[in-house]
Amino acid sequence: MSLNRCQKCWTLVLLLIFLSAPAYAQESGSDVKTRIIIIGDPGKLHDGKNAVVEAARQFVSPDDSKTTILFLGDNIYPKGLEDEEDKSYPASANVLKTILTSFKDYQAKVFVVPGNHDWQRGRYDGWQNVKRQQQFVKDLNQPNTIFLPEAGCPGPEEVTIDDNLVLIIMDTQWWLHQNPKPGINDNCDCKTEEDVIARLKDIVHRNPNKKFLFASHHPLRSYGEHGGYYTWKQHIFPLTGFSEKAYVPLPVIGSLYPIVRGKFGNIEDLIHPDYKEMIRGIEKSMATAPDVTYAGGHDHNLQLIREGNRNHIISGSGTNRSQVKKGKGSLFASDQNGFAEIIYTIDGKQIISFYEVDEHSIRKEVYRFEVPEIIIEKRQNEIASKEISDDSITVRIAPEYDQVGKSHRAIWGEHYRKIWATPVTIKVFHVNEQNGGLKILKKGGGQQTKSLRMEDKNGKQWVLRTIQKNPEMALPSNLRATVAKSIIQDQISAANPFAPLTVPVIAEAANVPHSNPQILFVPDDPALGIYQSEFANTVCIFEEREPGADETYSTDDVLKKLEKDNDNSVDQKAVLRARMLDLLIGDWDRHEDQWRWKQEKTDKKSIYSPIPRDRDQVFFISTGFVPSIARLKWIMPKFQGFGDEIRDVNGFMFNARYFDRSFLNGLNEKDWQEVISGVQTSVTDDIIRQSIGKLPDTVYKQIGEKLIHNLISRRNSLMTEGLTYYNFLSREIDIPASDKKDLIHVETLSNGDAKISLQKIKKDGIAGDVFYQRVIDNAITKEVRLYGRGDEDVFVVDGNYKPGFKLRLVGGGSVDSIYVSRSAAKRSKLLIYDRSDKKNVFPDHGVRLLTSTSNDVNLYNPRAFNYNKLAPLATIAFNLDDGILLGAGGVFTKYGFRREPFASRHRIMVGHALATDASFLRYKGDVTNFIGKAALDMYLNVAAPDNTVNFFGVGNETTFDNVSDPQIRYYRTRYNFIDTQVRLKFALAKSFNFFAGVAGQYYNMDPDDNKDRFVNIYAAQQSGPTLFDHRVYLGGVAGYEVDTRNNSMLPVRGFHWRTSFTGMQQVNAGNSFGQVRTEMSMYISFNRYPKFVIAHRIGAGTSIGDPEFFQMFYMGGDGGLLGYRKNRFAGNSMLYDNLELRIKLFDFTSYLFPGSVGMVLFNDVGRVWAKNESSDLWHWGYGGGFYIIPAESIVITGVAGYSQEGVLPYVNLGFRF
Repeated sequence: MSLNRCQKCWTLVLLLIFLSAPAYAQESGSDVKTRIIIIGDPGKLHDGKNAVVEAARQFVSPDDSKTTILFLGDNIYPKGLEDEEDKSYPASANVLKTILTSFKDYQAKVFVVPGNHDWQRGRYDGWQNVKRQQQFVKDLNQPNTIFLPEAGCPGPEEVTIDDNLVLIIMDTQWWLHQNPKPGINDNCDCKTEEDVIARLKDIVHRNPNKKFLFASHHPLRSYGEHGGYYTWKQHIFPLTGFSEKAYVPLPVIGSLYPIVRGKFGNIEDLIHPDYKEMIRGIEKSMATAPDVTYAGGHDHNLQLIREGNRNHIISGSGTNRSQVKKGKGSLFASDQNGFAEIIYTIDGKQIISFYEVDEHSIRKEVYRFEVPEIIIEKRQNEIASKEISDDSITVRIAPEYDQVGKSHRAIWGEHYRKIWATPVTIKVFHVNEQNGGLKILKKGGGQQTKSLRMEDKNGKQWVLRTIQKNPEMALPSNLRATVAKSIIQDQISAANPFAPLTVPVIAEAANVPHSNPQILFVPDDPALGIYQSEFANTVCIFEEREPGADETYSTDDVLKKLEKDNDNSVDQKAVLRARMLDLLIGDWDRHEDQWRWKQEKTDKKSIYSPIPRDRDQVFFISTGFVPSIARLKWIMPKFQGFGDEIRDVNGFMFNARYFDRSFLNGLNEKDWQEVISGVQTSVTDDIIRQSIGKLPDTVYKQIGEKLIHNLISRRNSLMTEGLTYYNFLSREIDIPASDKKDLIHVETLSNGDAKISLQKIKKDGIAGDVFYQRVIDNAITKEVRLYGRGDEDVFVVDGNYKPGFKLRLVGGGSVDSIYVSRSAAKRSKLLIYDRSDKKNVFPDHGVRLLTSTSNDVNLYNPRAFNYNKLAPLATIAFNLDDGILLGAGGVFTKYGFRREPFASRHRIMVGHALATDASFLRYKGDVTNFIGKAALDMYLNVAAPDNTVNFFGVGNETTFDNVSDPQIRYYRTRYNFIDTQVRLKFALAKSFNFFAGVAGQYYNMDPDDNKDRFVNIYAAQQSGPTLFDHRVYLGGVAGYEVDTRNNSMLPVRGFHWRTSFTGMQQVNAGNSFGQVRTEMSMYISFNRYPKFVIAHRIGAGTSIGDPEFFQMFYMGGDGGLLGYRKNRFAGNSMLYDNLELRIKLFDFTSYLFPGSVGMVLFNDVGRVWAKNESSDLWHWGYGGGFYIIPAESIVITGVAGYSQEGVLPYVNLGFRF
């Protein structure tokens, strides 16, 4: 190589070093306090790698402990991490592993946050996919890599990065997710949106002088696609949004989607009301923090938007790219792949940089912004106080409950009002003195209570929880300003504030673990710090957080451990003792999160026993008119209250419906009798008296003897009630195995009984220890479901008898072997569910095989149970034609195995019109999974006897002459009519159904019922058979329905389109006809709880052939054309358009029920077409009225319709569309 060439090479090297100097100096970190690297939406590999992640890896030194890397969701495209047996799993797992192991053995901290694609793009199994991704990250065993928030919970998680920077991580998809997700009964610290907002406020409150970085998948600002920006390509080639190669030009039509989505958005767009509500809640809760940077992904681009002193970073081009523009506040925007970086320096500077990355992982800094310094004033936390030095104080907890009149007590109940108002002497709580001095860890609490988690000097944790509850956060935000808050607050008087004091004595006697609560007065104590104003001068319960064990587990944790290993088990007799104690003391609120679990290890095995907590509902009572309605069997029977008898034990146990089926499935009737007898024997009269004696003297004098009487009575009936509940649980039994190899053995016995055993399969293939065994009583049990779950399982059904109950064998994800002896085989009773694309071994006789290539066929859902429900129906309406119309009926809903949203639903209604003396019967039946996944849809309308309708003739310009008194009498026609359809309905997508089936009609008119009526003139003009001959029609029907409405009863947003095609042939005659009918409705609003809704409907229909007068299209009345009589115009075809403005005026405050009042303004236009008629006339109707929505449950509308024929009033239940 020549000297000249060497000089050129060295010059090039020096030039490269010079150009990269800023980055090198930055990486050296001499003045860097903290560095954050933000990568969003990285969930896809190209040629086996992710260029952006690789560039970031090269950017970070392995020994750099000052750096934190954030992966902000959509870590796996397109639907997150599916089940291991799904064909997408290997590729998906490889994506996540490749991304995260890039930083293996690095000193940098790595946080993985889920996005909407990780939640299966918002679909049904999204929660499971997120939990599976979390476990995958954990199993990587990378100590520096953490998945947050855990378990599909929303967070927000607080991470202290340094002494001046707090990282807040939130799973924003939880907020937007419309399918199953953690809720009120799950083990998340924040269970509701309101809890999330409260936690955010608390984090800000506890860190008054710090900077915040809020990290989530969804940004709070964006000028990308999710912010409503679309390019010309998406207008001309709209299908490229679904497939990159689908360049099919669809001008005009293609613009519909981006225009509609850009204006109204789907739930993943910033303009959607739910998304806007989330943004509003987050920003409001962070408002008091002076320095906040929001970081998100979601849109596949790079953006920096600054509003005031808030920075919004969008870094979502970790693998994909999408369009972006600059808008208000935009400082930077790029549609290239890349990542963002934030530097926090030692001297307090904050520098935001963006790097674009090419396909070779070469990064280039393209923008740098130094955030203007914000002077943060130090905030003083201490509040002036009025300390109480005494050890005790006499207080009334809530005297306001007793300050109501007789009518209020009659309507809402007497409850424990006097107890809440009774003066009691209790000890005073001092933070620095209680239990040797306590340290406040954090604020907690549920929807209605406030609590503080504390720790003593020995590391033991305690909880201080307010007795008085605040129901505001338990209500939807649109009801918080209404009387609903006051009503729920008033109903807290149904709980006994001192009842928790009585539990330890009875629980100890019954051998049930318990806390030892104290009721204390919290003074205005400066040691409360930032919580002083919230907790000062309150009465609280103080108790151990983890009673009975140093370390406990949540219910979800225990379920996971049972699934993971068959060496893990639950002490089900201990569970039953605790549940019988719940029944005895009337504690109805025993959902999954009301329990902790203690672990006892023996060799390789672990046994988990339950520890009940939160005894707030002990001795709950229910009196008064409204509560007596609420506790009805078909509404909320769990609120039946504590009395001397248990009226409906099955309904009382509602809140534990999943818990009991998971943890009481191994006990037989003898076990129940033994446990219940033990509780009855140990809880003696003397124990009960000791227990109630723990009440304050002033309280005992009022209710002590009554509580003792009720407890003794309930104890004496505990065997009867307990066994009733045993029978209820035993009707359908779920028995899951584990993810290890299991032998599931069913031995059929005489009388249809069966012995079910679950055993471990050892490594040598030999059956090992039995970890489940129960004899199933055929007289009680109707169905048993056995789940193999993971690994290779063996099912054996044998014996000399046929099973007497239905037995479902559900294989696991691996290869299973299922053997059924011919002596035990019975096709109607044995059903096998497993994968058809696996090499499973199935019997070839005596069973029904229900196989699929979908993972869902192996799914075990411990929350699948629902109570069957029978409820009454009623209706009332008014119009000038029918007068007052009254109806009554019922609906019965039955639930079954894997039949969603129910197994069957049957509605029946009978009614009578007072003005015409006409009657009707209407029936609607739905049966899901009737044939495969097709549902059965049945409809019957019997307009008889004395069915009366208006008939003015056929045509668009028929007259309404005054020839009778009243005028309408001449046009009324009586005939009996039956219309029925039986259809199969196929769900082609979540919101799209196709249906097809058979239809029938019966018609009969009596001439004596129609003397001197217009229909006789019409009949005389018709050729062929007389109208007074009965007719029977048979035919078919088909159609489709698209329904995206947010609520079918009170829609404020969405779309509904139904089209049907009907063909009918008259039996024993030549007449036939066909009809097409379509109706499309759209609902537009701009907020989550809108005051203004635009409702628009357009409908049309046309006939082929010659329908008879009772089969034609009618217009007029409360359907498509208000302001005219019912059925005012009849024709072979029709077209109508309805526009309504629904405006909420105000919420009203009634102590009978809360509600809202609104105004309806409408404009209708329509017409019909008839053969041999030439008409250009369109009929217009317009008007308005009011609606009332009591208790947010039903809609009552009253409107007046104006037209050229007069003014007509209408009163109905519900909006007309």
